[in-house]
Amino acid sequence: MTLQTGTHQFTGRILGLGFDEGTRIVVGRWTRSPYGDFTDVMVERRDGHRILLAPTQEIADTVAALYTFDEVQVVPVEAATRGRVLTLTAGPLGLSATIGERTAIGKALSMVPSALSSRAWWTRVTDPIAQALLRGVSTRGTTANGLPATYGATDVHAVTDATATWDGSDLGALVPVSPPVRFGFGSTPPEPSLTALTTTIQVPEPDPLTGVIDCWGVGALRDKQARDAAAAGRGSAARDQDEQAADSQEARAARAEGAEGQLPTPLTDAKREGDLPR
Repeated sequence: MTLQTGTHQFTGRILGLGFDEGTRIVVGRWTRSPYGDFTDVMVERRDGHRILLAPTQEIADTVAALYTFDEVQVVPVEAATRGRVLTLTAGPLGLSATIGERTAIGKALSMVPSALSSRAWWTRVTDPIAQALLRGVSTRGTTANGLPATYGATDVHAVTDATATWDGSDLGALVPVSPPVRFGFGSTPPEPSLTALTTTIQVPEPDPLTGVIDCWGVGALRDKQARDAAAAGRGSAARDQDEQAADSQEARAARAEGAEGQLPTPLTDAKREGDLPR
């Protein structure tokens, strides 16, 4: 884990594309991030093989910890935009995409102040809407290594045309991103699109006992287990006290019953009549 304790934001755009050959591609162009300006690419081939193309080993290590891949390649990643056309080369991948008009969802998002839409808590509002309207899309969840993460989208533009090659082979015509990609807890929208967003990732404090960043909340779980055990201990002690009290009451009742049922003797008669010598 190369991200340190705290809140980390990656602001930029993600390009989601599907191709007739079966390959689906997600390009992340990040203008503000803990690593500065960079571009990375996630590729899922038609057989489900997931590949990360990253420009540096540090970025590869971080992204591979946050998402799930079958293969990671550190390769030169070059991206450029001229007018409405985005071009990219990254190792075996060559790509060109034409960006179209803002979508209906993009128009709705553009009316929300960016200071609000990029806030992590805002995704509590947008996540159920996104899941209802867009197959495979989620705006909040957990990374592959257990960190809370949110996607705060601010705009969406359609992609009207795209071509791509993999190791020189044409990937075919542009089609929807279907089935959804499986890198993380959410896919890009089904229709090919360019989405502006801020990704927020929370890295917790290191575990006080081990010094390890507790991604899965094991420390919190351990604290809860300790509290539960203490509460169970208190409950057990209370039950023991109740049982002891009940035993005492039963013993007293038994002694009283035995006293009432005993055979009369001169001593007991004398006790009842008050005739014992002083």
